[in-house]
Amino acid sequence: MPSIGRPGILRRSLQPSVVAGSLVFALVAALAAGGLLRERHLLLEQAHEDAAMLASVLEENTARTFESVDIAIAGLAQHLASSKARRHDPAVRELMRAQLRHLPTVRALYIVGPDGFVQHDTDYPKTPDVSLADRSYFRAYLEAPTLQRHVSEALQSRSGTGWFVASSRRITRPDGSFGGVAVAAVQLGTVSHLYRKLGLGSGRQLTLFHKNGRVLAGFPHDSHVGRSYAQLPVFADFLHRGSSGQFETDGAPWKDMRRIVAYRALDTQPLVVVVAVQEADVLASWSRTATGVTIGLLLLAMAIGGVVLTFEQRQEQRRRAAADRVTATESAAVAERMRAIAAHLQEADQRKTQFLATLSHELRNAMGPVLNALSILDRSDPASAASRRARDIMREQVGQLRSLVDDLLDISRVNSGKVRLDLQRLDLGDVVGHAAAAAQAGIEALGHVLVLRLPDPPLWIVGDRARLAQVVANLLGNAAKYTPRGNGRIEVEVRREGSRALVSVRDNGLGIPAADLGKVFGMFEQVERHQSSSQGGLGIGLALVARLVALQGGEVAAHSDGDGRGSTFTVSLPLVENEPAPTPDGASLRA
Repeated sequence: MPSIGRPGILRRSLQPSVVAGSLVFALVAALAAGGLLRERHLLLEQAHEDAAMLASVLEENTARTFESVDIAIAGLAQHLASSKARRHDPAVRELMRAQLRHLPTVRALYIVGPDGFVQHDTDYPKTPDVSLADRSYFRAYLEAPTLQRHVSEALQSRSGTGWFVASSRRITRPDGSFGGVAVAAVQLGTVSHLYRKLGLGSGRQLTLFHKNGRVLAGFPHDSHVGRSYAQLPVFADFLHRGSSGQFETDGAPWKDMRRIVAYRALDTQPLVVVVAVQEADVLASWSRTATGVTIGLLLLAMAIGGVVLTFEQRQEQRRRAAADRVTATESAAVAERMRAIAAHLQEADQRKTQFLATLSHELRNAMGPVLNALSILDRSDPASAASRRARDIMREQVGQLRSLVDDLLDISRVNSGKVRLDLQRLDLGDVVGHAAAAAQAGIEALGHVLVLRLPDPPLWIVGDRARLAQVVANLLGNAAKYTPRGNGRIEVEVRREGSRALVSVRDNGLGIPAADLGKVFGMFEQVERHQSSSQGGLGIGLALVARLVALQGGEVAAHSDGDGRGSTFTVSLPLVENEPAPTPDGASLRA
């Protein structure tokens, strides 16, 4: 028989393997490239969301800082509008210094007279003859007679203390004439320090701009303070479309380094916060993965080339083994990712279910008596005692429903920054006394004793009467709710402590475990072991109290010696030392 040359047979047998090996390599490379592109897209999308969230946090932090400054100087402007204090008046200086102690970002407070000369200054007992008539923030009030408040660009202090922003308020005399300007020098270095506390990741930069494009503060780099970047897309284009947004850029002030940028403009101040995230940092882990995948593809190509040179059977076995390994790795990664997503969705669903269950329970508790009362009304004479009692029950339960809805609406307004405060000088004892009187009937109906201690002489503060009354009512309702019926004693005391006015609400009820004290002011937070013993609630009352007190420059704290030993909630507000001016108009501000 004729012989057949082995090389020819080998070449013919290897041709299908070459084709198959090439197709396998092309498929794996396409899958790897597609996976890398998807991962890159997801990372950039997540970076956009993180930047937007950080910008929102920064906007809230900055708004809270500047609004507290604005509230302080608004109070000074209102006080000085009707005051006849002479220049260098020690009482005015002490009032300003008392305000300054609660404004950590403010270096100094000073009053500029209508002639442009400084009238009062927290830095100097005897204010030097300094004219600020050339300062842009003073000229702005002369050029715009209707201007009530103003935030300047970044300014350099003439005393060499660095950069600052002048947050100011017009002083309007009772006859309507221009009485000067109340100014707070917000030290930009302290604003940058506040940003440092947010704990930035690598490649992130926070910047505070004036709406005209000038840099006011930044972290971790604040070397651009005072420079104008009006040509940035956020000022040249995006701000004209909306007060918040995102874009990508590699231009100034982030040249040669592509950034993901998110911005938010403050509602009540001419300020814009900008978060810039370095795209290279976002994609650092992805770049390492891409490098590893590239090396893996090269090794795979070499392996396929080696397999092609072996027998067809061994090549097929090795290809199957490689495919099994790739499939197992991808399946494990997908399974892990799906487990993480499922856990996140389960947690979110649990929170929603818990809140809806609590809300449904509260609504059912109120609707049950209403339905029973309606049934009584259907069967009773309208003029009978039973009918009157039924109507009383319906009014009481509808009142509870209204209170529940009001709390939900209030906490929503506070969280979205839409609460309007009618600030005026108030006698705190008078506010607390009226609020306690309004709540007394409901407290005594539960068998509790209400004890009220008010100060003499009065303690004067600047606040919103209705919101402070709401705070006291919520604290009293909380005390009554967590005190067993029939043997409760609830004490309300208003007293002075240094430069602060304190309102304490003390009960002898269930108390709060030490482990739960830190979370009682959180949204929808309730002490689990007390939920069966309390008289209902969504867990938003104390959260609303904390937010309303903070909006008025105060603080609230909780104390308890433990289970069954009662609780004490204390609200602390800054005092105004001077006697009240005759019936001042409330300064309506948006918090």
